[in-house]
Amino acid sequence: MKSNSLTKLVRESLDRGVVGMNFRNRHLVDRLNPRAEISVARDKSATKDRLIPLGIPTARTIALIKHSKEIPGVLEMLSSLRGGFVVKPSKSAQGRGILLCRSLNEDTLTKTSGEQLDWRDLIFHFHRILHGEYSFGRPDDMILIEELLETDSDWIMPDLPGAPDLRIKVCQGKVMMGMVRLPTSASDGRANLHCGAAGTGIDLDKGITTGGILDNRPCDFHPDNGLPLAGHVIADFPQCIELAQRCASAFKLGYIGIDLMRDKRYGPVVLEVNARPGLALQTANRKGFLNDL
Repeated sequence: MKSNSLTKLVRESLDRGVVGMNFRNRHLVDRLNPRAEISVARDKSATKDRLIPLGIPTARTIALIKHSKEIPGVLEMLSSLRGGFVVKPSKSAQGRGILLCRSLNEDTLTKTSGEQLDWRDLIFHFHRILHGEYSFGRPDDMILIEELLETDSDWIMPDLPGAPDLRIKVCQGKVMMGMVRLPTSASDGRANLHCGAAGTGIDLDKGITTGGILDNRPCDFHPDNGLPLAGHVIADFPQCIELAQRCASAFKLGYIGIDLMRDKRYGPVVLEVNARPGLALQTANRKGFLNDL
């Protein structure tokens, strides 16, 4: 979509720059994002194949399971790992189906939260993924198993029950808005708003958090540690912005969201890209981004 067409749409908006779901779908996703590129972005494995040759840091892939017959061999390998691992449906969204694992032995799977499950629960989870339980439209899926990053839980705020991550939204090559996602006890230590994590806006010029949200409502304090959500400096923020712009350049997507996390060894690492990024960033930043297009 040409820039002047977007400008015309902006001028016709009566909502002070706030983007609604219909506008996002019709004028940003449908017009700016080719379907073939959306398909690549939806697939975490295909996304990594696009980013790794460009030197963009991602978590190391341990295994990719395409068929159930591969499960026994992978389980044997995982039980011998010294470090943890992450189980992801390759085509899921909103954090669905992701399992953070610290260790696996003959009897027990231990999650990073400390919860212990029978190893048969992991096998059942594998089969649910392969049969499309978590994938968009429920097609058959693949199981992506990655190394468990040595995440920096104090990256943005101390005393969190898990590691925070950062989403940066880019539209037509321009960084439009950012949001920090902070794990809570309700989110089981995961930095996903749909699971109960808190979000904060970002001052893009200063790399500092601003107002926040929890359960899609304005919130000023973290529900677990009681700390204010605003005023936290984001370490390595310029590097995160650079990585987001490089990711956006790797896809023919005019409207894209990039999720990053900070590893203690590698620094900022790209978790995934999203061809249909949500609109919660506006609530977290207490403003719309339409006027900046």
